[in-house]
Amino acid sequence: MARFDEKGTIKGPFFLPNIAEEVGKQPVITSNRITFFKQYLPIGEADYGFIDKEGKSTTLGHHDMPGLYDFFEIPEENK
Repeated sequence: MARFDEKGTIKGPFFLPNIAEEVGKQPVITSNRITFFKQYLPIGEADYGFIDKEGKSTTLGHHDMPGLYDFFEIPEENK
């Protein structure tokens, strides 16, 4: 849970102001990397890739995803 202040650098309905106070602990990546999916629901597609321990994301590919439950394999993912 977080409390936001009014000092955000970008204004508009889709941008949150800066986090002023936070309760709890943010997640920490303990393995070398984690997998991410970024869905583009209006066009039925998704990007996927990895996020490393330093927070750097690498997009590996793009895939058709016509529905929320149309999952797909990521060849580079360790299972």
